[in-house]
Amino acid sequence: MNTDRTFLEEGNRVFFELLNRLGGFCDNPSTPEARQLLSDIRAFLFERFEYEKKIMISRNSEDTWLHHEQHELMFNTLSWSIEMAQRDEMVCRSLYHYLDDWFRFHTENLDRTLCEPDSESLVFGLHSTGSGTS
Repeated sequence: MNTDRTFLEEGNRVFFELLNRLGGFCDNPSTPEARQLLSDIRAFLFERFEYEKKIMISRNSEDTWLHHEQHELMFNTLSWSIEMAQRDEMVCRSLYHYLDDWFRFHTENLDRTLCEPDSESLVFGLHSTGSGTS
């Protein structure tokens, strides 16, 4: 297994752990712990997006800038949503579901091609627990 794939797979595990923790805070998103977790999620995704961009640039991928634009759109949405989620339980739940759906789609359909174009999904066997549904 190559280094990029290992890094991305481990990152997926970390993200789903963060996401599962977020589900537990949706009933009270204004706590200091919830605010820190939302900040950690934002920092994690920023680092992850930068890593993916570096992989694509190093491989002269023709989809680099489209992928980057998708990250920018998601990150801008995330930043705004995090500010709102810290004040409102419904927004926190919506953010939880958005992150779960977006990250799953992103990793299943886009990130796997970063490492091996014909590889299986990097989220195989990983999932959120659905805690944000309360």
